[in-house]
Amino acid sequence: MTKIAFLTDQHISLTQDNPFLIDTKGNFLALWNHVKNQNFDAVFFGGDFCYEKGDKEVYQWFFDHLATAPFPCYLIPGNHDDSVLMSSVFKGYHVDNDYEMYYKKVIHDIPFIFLDTSKGHMGESQWLWLTKELEKTNDTRMYIVMHHPPVLAGSTHMDSLYAFKETDRFIKLARAHKDKLITVFSGHYHLDRMVTFENISLFITPSSYINIDPDAPGFAILKTQKTGYREMVWKDGLFYTNVVSVL
Repeated sequence: MTKIAFLTDQHISLTQDNPFLIDTKGNFLALWNHVKNQNFDAVFFGGDFCYEKGDKEVYQWFFDHLATAPFPCYLIPGNHDDSVLMSSVFKGYHVDNDYEMYYKKVIHDIPFIFLDTSKGHMGESQWLWLTKELEKTNDTRMYIVMHHPPVLAGSTHMDSLYAFKETDRFIKLARAHKDKLITVFSGHYHLDRMVTFENISLFITPSSYINIDPDAPGFAILKTQKTGYREMVWKDGLFYTNVVSVL
């Protein structure tokens, strides 16, 4: 059995209060203390560690807490992050000539592709790398971790203003590999949602900060959404996933 947690969109600031008077550091630490005791094989972080923009001190704060984990942690940046600053704090990560941080990791024989969509799109080098990774594998199920959902997800506010800028290109690439089921884990939309589109299965994980009402015409906090993380389990040929509410 392989058991992995996915946490995303913490939006931490060490110097300013957020406009909704939410204890973002306390929310994350409560979540983190819970996750550390769940016997995970690994934990993925889906980006937006920082409140508004990349902050080296925030990354160091996260590094210090993640160093206490009994399992490996794998990170990607979000649109409120800085890939270069992240790679300077979290050793072992590198950026390419487009200043993007992406890589592949195999956990218990399961390959995961980690993408950098912090700019809202991906550079040509990253697209070429992703295309080659899809072409060279014989796996019929591909797992991708990225901050932005690669397809629209039915959130009025997020789809209209903050969607991934290259959804058409991602869909075209997926269609070129119809023999593969492409499973994507993302954050960014601040809600719990599953979306299926052709051979793409998308699982969006809620934020530990605030979550957004997908049906509101503008920005509105989804007050019924609890703070949590996504649990992903591979066991006896099955894959299943759900959001675990902690706060």
